[in-house]
Amino acid sequence: MATVNSTYNYSSSLKEQSIAANQQAQAKAKAADTSSSSSSTSSSSQTQASQTQSTQTQSTQTQSTKEQRSITVQQSLSQGKTAVDAASKANASIGEQLKKVKDVATQLADDTLDSKKREELQAQYSKLRDGIIAAQDKATVKNGDNKVNLLTDKKGQTVSTNGRGGEQEVASSASAKALGLPEKIGSAADAKTLLSGDEKKVGSLANAQKSTLDTATRLAKDGASLSNRLDIAKAQGTASDTVTSKTDSSKAKATDSKLTEEQQKLRDQAIAQAQKAGEQMKNQLAGISGNNKNAATGLLGMLS
Repeated sequence: MATVNSTYNYSSSLKEQSIAANQQAQAKAKAADTSSSSSSTSSSSQTQASQTQSTQTQSTQTQSTKEQRSITVQQSLSQGKTAVDAASKANASIGEQLKKVKDVATQLADDTLDSKKREELQAQYSKLRDGIIAAQDKATVKNGDNKVNLLTDKKGQTVSTNGRGGEQEVASSASAKALGLPEKIGSAADAKTLLSGDEKKVGSLANAQKSTLDTATRLAKDGASLSNRLDIAKAQGTASDTVTSKTDSSKAKATDSKLTEEQQKLRDQAIAQAQKAGEQMKNQLAGISGNNKNAATGLLGMLS
């Protein structure tokens, strides 16, 4: 009986120790799982925050660059269009006044006019000529820090058409003051010279009218081109914003998916460590022999 009690006490003690060891192994495994999960969550959060910040920074920089290019192009096109519109309006006014100049000059070409009537007509002519000069001046518009006048400037205007460096040259008429018309029509002979109809003669009415018509045609063409390019630039800017937004969304989703995989990997590692601890306990108990073999076998069954 003493032997039985001794064996019982020994087996009970071994069982309690094994159970305690098993519980300790399970506690360690659980702690490892919790620690790994916490570490994974913390690491994932930090990685996610870092990657998100990096993605947002890159996205912001890319978006900022694209937006700036788009804005610069649209501003250049808008400024070019404004200059063309101002010149077109002024040129149309000049065309109307040239018609009146022709009427006055035709009257002044009459040799029978008395001096009083001639003076009255001369005053009308001077007023019309001043109006032409004023119209030319109204074609001047501000372009950044500079001013542009596509009727009288010696050089035209360069307009940016896209973010890749494309440009459009908008020419200027480089017209002389009052289109070269004389300040006075002193006699009938002067009036006839002005009305001679020679389009190549500088200062002739025919030359002024031809120059105005040519300018109108050129400005209409340039204006249509700039309007079309401006519409395209605005559409491209809108499309770019949409594409960038979708790309950023896709990158964010890809990052979230990657982080989830990393978390799962770390958790699997923690579980493997717990399983390894259990195997080690089984191997230790498997080494028990003699009178304790049955007890060891029972404990092994508990850990299986």
